[in-house]
Amino acid sequence: MNKICALWLRLCLICVALLLVSCGGDGGLVALDTGGGGISGTGVTVAARGTITGFGSVFVNGTEYFTDNATRINVNGLAANETALRIGMLVDVQATQNGNQTTATSINYQGNLRGPVTSIDADNQLLRIVSQPVDLSQAVLQGFGNITDLQADDIVEISGYLTSQGQWIATYVQVEAGAASFKLEGHIAEHDTANSTFFIGEQQIDYRQSGMMSNRIFEGALVSVEGVFDSDSRVLRVTDIVELDKHEPLATEGARVELEGLITQVESSAQFSVGRWLVDASEAIYKQGSDADIRVDTKVEIEGQIKLGIFVAETIEIEE
Repeated sequence: MNKICALWLRLCLICVALLLVSCGGDGGLVALDTGGGGISGTGVTVAARGTITGFGSVFVNGTEYFTDNATRINVNGLAANETALRIGMLVDVQATQNGNQTTATSINYQGNLRGPVTSIDADNQLLRIVSQPVDLSQAVLQGFGNITDLQADDIVEISGYLTSQGQWIATYVQVEAGAASFKLEGHIAEHDTANSTFFIGEQQIDYRQSGMMSNRIFEGALVSVEGVFDSDSRVLRVTDIVELDKHEPLATEGARVELEGLITQVESSAQFSVGRWLVDASEAIYKQGSDADIRVDTKVEIEGQIKLGIFVAETIEIEE
């Protein structure tokens, strides 16, 4: 975006904000909490994506979200209760802010990777799961105490962040003995239309049973696949493919957002992506670090608001 376009965008956003203020009513005007962290305001929609950091309520990225009987909790697509959640899980939260209390309307957890351990490097805290490299050094472990407790072909599930090099930085790892299906997320490579196969990292995927047409499989696309692992051929035969690049928006228009993740693409220090979501950081205040730290694979925590479909950052914290 050139400087003139950027200026026009900022002017448009200012005009929209002034119009909302002049209308008054129950518009839910919000003041950013620049003190203790988290999101503050009254009568507003709130969305958060990040790791669970505590309980007694549910804390995500250190921010407290109250739960009640109306809170919908899903774990890998199945209805669950709060006891199924664990510290370290990467979750999506939808909530409503009223005064100083934010109550979650939904909490959703989806594991990123599930399958057999194919190699173990205990000295460097590295695993390969369905042939994908996973760094366990920052992860909360569930069902085992140490990487040395695992063996080849043990089934585990991880939650975490995917780097530009195709390595997972796990925030949570649990043993999943008896899992009926395996799951994998990553970028499509080496697409073979004749044989209906492609690779994610070093893992070959056979998608003939998914119903996905080959003309909808694009090199480099970010996808989530799920299916059955053939231990003889070492091929993952998938029945489901989801194109993550076309996933639902981060949040609805006007929502307050708190996002934690790795920077995945950088246009400039004022415009970059975290995960799949574009961030406008042109007016952001840095609570930790500076715009010189904006580069691919840097972990950040950002607070802001969805304005005209864009996540406009208000504060940024560099976490590495």
